[in-house]
Amino acid sequence: MKWFKSLHRKTMNLICLSQQERLLLVQAFILLPTIAFSLQIWGMQRTQTVLFDLSAKTLLSMPSSSEVQHQIKQTAFLVEKAAHHSRLWSNCLRKSLVLWFLLRRRGVISELRIGVRRENAKFQAHAWVEYQGIVLNDLPNVRDQFVMFESSIEAIN
Repeated sequence: MKWFKSLHRKTMNLICLSQQERLLLVQAFILLPTIAFSLQIWGMQRTQTVLFDLSAKTLLSMPSSSEVQHQIKQTAFLVEKAAHHSRLWSNCLRKSLVLWFLLRRRGVISELRIGVRRENAKFQAHAWVEYQGIVLNDLPNVRDQFVMFESSIEAIN
């Protein structure tokens, strides 16, 4: 019975989404494993370059400033929701690449950030997305926890 309540809640959450939000959620579900495989096969640089090229060719329109904040919040929320249900495929880099790509397609140019740190003699790397210096898919203080590369990670054409 507990599984039924969970399924019912998830179904109701899905029904409450607009058609555009459902489409965005499906895109995130598809992109997470696709990007995971691409990173495994081709690596970071080639994967990001392909995503950059695809987003440039399919770039929708540049949103007005009043739409930007809504699109950013909506896209980040739906990517996180897709990642929550696709844990096998999601890690910080994959989620960030999906968010970065989907925002680009919607005309919002964001930055992919990568930081590193050493904790308990272990090297750790972490990825997140920023828009105008604001962290979109992580805690606002992530910049304090990791030493960032000086510039955003850009696709090389």
